Amino acid sequence: MKSNIVAVIVIYNKKVEDSITCKNILNNSDNSLGMLVVDNSTSDFGNKAYCSKKNIDYISMDGNKGLSKAYNAAVDACKEKDAIILFDDDTEVTEEYFEKLDDASSVIYDGVRAELYQSRYVTRRDKLRMIFLGGYAKSKGQEDLIEALKNLSQELKNQFEIDFYGNGSEEYIKYLKAKIEKNELSEVMKLHSYQHDIWKKVPQYDIGLNCSHGEGFGRVTVEYMMAGLCPVASDGGATSEIIENGKTGILYEALNRAALRDVIIWTINNQKSIRKFGENAEKSARCKFSMEKHAKEIKKLYYEVTEDV
Repeated sequence: MKSNIVAVIVIYNKKVEDSITCKNILNNSDNSLGMLVVDNSTSDFGNKAYCSKKNIDYISMDGNKGLSKAYNAAVDACKEKDAIILFDDDTEVTEEYFEKLDDASSVIYDGVRAELYQSRYVTRRDKLRMIFLGGYAKSKGQEDLIEALKNLSQELKNQFEIDFYGNGSEEYIKYLKAKIEKNELSEVMKLHSYQHDIWKKVPQYDIGLNCSHGEGFGRVTVEYMMAGLCPVASDGGATSEIIENGKTGILYEALNRAALRDVIIWTINNQKSIRKFGENAEKSARCKFSMEKHAKEIKKLYYEVTEDV
């Protein structure tokens, strides 16, 4: 498995070749472990050239942006990897560590505070209600959804509504609003700014949409599920690990607008199944992704890796 694992080392104001962590990895790894250096240095230490020479991936943060932003940049760059190991630049990494790496891989999902999400409640209404949570950005897929639904018949448009909630650049939000109006979807789609207590509104909907081009851990998808909504999501990234297609939600091929259109039409015509998927989704999410489960798994892993120390 090491061939698809990357070690991320955040460097600050030093040469990569002087980093204890980097030297350990270069000396002890069998070269099947990928390396990514994220450089927080405030001066040029020649790290880009060194990494190029050693075939090490390199990201410059253009100054000290802090560990959290450096790690986030690394995660964004490593979405196709099976696992990421985060290091600072002065960690002693032993040969034994690499020998055990293949057998030590564990997947622990982020925890979501289940108590914030009430179960979906249904009032008698004529339209299927859908919600799309996420920042307004091309990679989040709002435009894909607009394009997918632009040629729907008026009969179908009368049967559903979609509310978007999020933040983004004013320019891009104006662009989306213009596209919605141009394609005669204003009666169907409404754009709203992000609300800090949005979870109170989520149970009022039937379907939660996630059209992102690629997700690490699709937290918003889990939040939909916690509230008993049926998630409809692209299969990019790790979303397919969260949703069991046709049981706890619906997956469609990422970036495939025709497939997204077909899924939306299917949900309109199969609302009994949607309700059942939502019920299954809530049970699954509260079992797999609660904060309590996350904490227990972290604790269990901690004791496992330290039992011989």
